[in-house]
Amino acid sequence: SASEVMNQALQQISWSIDTIGEQPLARSKDDDWKLWGLSVKGTPLVVFNPLPFTVTVPVEACGDLHAVRKARDAEAGDQADLMAVTDAAGRRLPIQRVRSAITNHADGKWNTLFLASLPPLGYSTFWLHKHSESPGPDVTAPEHGPHFRYAPVLLADDGSGMENAYVRIVLSAADGGLVSLFDKQINRELLSAPASVGLVIDETHSDTWGHGLKEYRKVIGTFKYGKLTVLEAGPLRGVIRLTTSWGQSSLEQDFHVYCDRPDIEVQARIFWQEKHRMLKIEFPLSIREAMTTHEIPYGFLKRPMDGEEKPIQHWVDIGNGVYGLAVLNDSSHAVDVKDSIVRLTILRGAAYADHYGERDDRCQYMDQGESLVKYTLCPYSGDWRSAAIQQKAMILNTTIPSVYETYHKGSLPLCGSGLAINAANILMTVFKLAEDNAGYILRCYESTGQATVAEIDLPLLGRRWETSFTPCQIKTFYLPFDSVLPVRDVNILELDL
Repeated sequence: SASEVMNQALQQISWSIDTIGEQPLARSKDDDWKLWGLSVKGTPLVVFNPLPFTVTVPVEACGDLHAVRKARDAEAGDQADLMAVTDAAGRRLPIQRVRSAITNHADGKWNTLFLASLPPLGYSTFWLHKHSESPGPDVTAPEHGPHFRYAPVLLADDGSGMENAYVRIVLSAADGGLVSLFDKQINRELLSAPASVGLVIDETHSDTWGHGLKEYRKVIGTFKYGKLTVLEAGPLRGVIRLTTSWGQSSLEQDFHVYCDRPDIEVQARIFWQEKHRMLKIEFPLSIREAMTTHEIPYGFLKRPMDGEEKPIQHWVDIGNGVYGLAVLNDSSHAVDVKDSIVRLTILRGAAYADHYGERDDRCQYMDQGESLVKYTLCPYSGDWRSAAIQQKAMILNTTIPSVYETYHKGSLPLCGSGLAINAANILMTVFKLAEDNAGYILRCYESTGQATVAEIDLPLLGRRWETSFTPCQIKTFYLPFDSVLPVRDVNILELDL
């Protein structure tokens, strides 16, 4: 399978990383695996970044570093000195206990969350310490600079909201969504009405493909009158679950606010039991004189706010050049926008392969049962280009893999990057073996509509060259195995231009 091939490829890299260094380690035939997490060095965890730019992403390490064995009469706070996650430079990172996907036993259902900074198309090694005599300096200390400073996420006393240094949100169980999204950076309320509310749309008149229809706007119900549950309240993130229902269906949304960003990440679980009904999630915005921009393949497109159903890729933006908000998604590739109200199409209950045929009790229906969807609300000042919306959407749609390692020598350092592009608007989408098996193919595109001269560096191949992009241009480069031969432009079929 693809996941097996990926795992084998990542292991080939991680096995080549020098995790021992110059420090001698005690060896024990039977107990090495037990001692790794208890030694000063810790257990190495290699985290990979498949994206062409630097990212800071949440990573869950298996097991709870808070669950260190201690005397029964020890104070709860005593655990703080017995746990650590450190980066490749030995700096101690903030951590948070989070619920694991597994339930092993009473103390075995927790993981450890930390924020990992990763180089472009590269990897970084982190160390997990269950007991560390010298866990390293705290990266939140002032001497490590503003990059490492953070303010913990604060939850409202009644569990109805969260805030960090960038935003404050308030949720309402009765209204079934967000009733406030306040951007502290620009001192503005961004909502004009409750948002993240599930809308039920009547699509009885639609066939499977929506032939002859331009919009789906006949609202017959809303998901509301639910309940709020605080799932996490820690230094790195807060999570509040909002559960609502309509008819025989339920909508469960987990709202995540992190300490280091203004974005609100939402993981939704839908149990859908409705036929000839569509689910949309609505976002009424208070952005004046706004325009809407949609991502399309290898580009973007400005469209009118006419309420018609439009295909999109991974984001839709509402902004006025001064401030705005983008809605990112991982699997909902349709939207309608009218009067600064965004309605993201989540799923449909249309009859399967129904071309206005005769419907009977033997019809099968789409999207029934459980569906998992993720979306992110990204408020910003300026415009979507300066807010790195395209990059954030790529992060949302990319798995960040990791490999647990052992101690061994190797030819690779603890951190490494395979790509450097000196222009943030030039994004790599493809790096693969060429069809002639005599070189590599690298494909990039200009993502913001600006003519750009960029330098591309592939250090592992010893390749560096300068190239120019016209606005929204897609370019494909052929890199021969023979480094004496130059990099050259080819078309998408890998033929010379």
